[in-house]
Amino acid sequence: MEGWKPIQMCKDNNGVEFEELVREFEKKVYNISYSITENKDDALDVSQEVFLKVYRRIHTFRGDSSIATWLYRITINTCWDYLKKRNKQKSNYTNCFNDEKHTLINAEGVDDWKTPEDIHDVKELQAIVREAINHLTDDQRVVVVLRDLQQLSYNEIAEILNCSLGLVKSRLSRGRTKLREILTNSQEYREYLGEGFYYERKDREES
Repeated sequence: MEGWKPIQMCKDNNGVEFEELVREFEKKVYNISYSITENKDDALDVSQEVFLKVYRRIHTFRGDSSIATWLYRITINTCWDYLKKRNKQKSNYTNCFNDEKHTLINAEGVDDWKTPEDIHDVKELQAIVREAINHLTDDQRVVVVLRDLQQLSYNEIAEILNCSLGLVKSRLSRGRTKLREILTNSQEYREYLGEGFYYERKDREES
């Protein structure tokens, strides 16, 4: 969060303020961790390790970037290290890609749906998209998570991943394109949305 004021008190080993920092960011850190590790227990382990690192390194935060950017960078790096230790090659996330709006349907959003039928539909869509996400590269997946799920700016993502703005946009574009290709050609996805959706999109793309 840009301009997060209690950061100096955290540096001064103020436990109360550090707890506030944890409360502020724990859900986002967990979501990113889960998006990459694909496992709830792993995500919890990573989240705990992230905040342990933050606690130990808080005095090194210079304010060159926002506290959120700094914390997300630690999260991403911790996730990669965790996956390397577990020798995992692929990861996915349970959030769904909405092709028309280029956004992700957050699993937390299920609480906003009013009926059991709505909840079932959203979870079914999540399961379908989860399979498609497996085909994204790690680089594409992370950028999609940070942009479409966490709603970070391109500049923030570039800073977190320590890469150029152009590379961020390229990975995001390729990731979204790959998801569209996979989902559009998925029989389950077409059955879920209806064949009309598939043929309408196909007509637009071929025109």
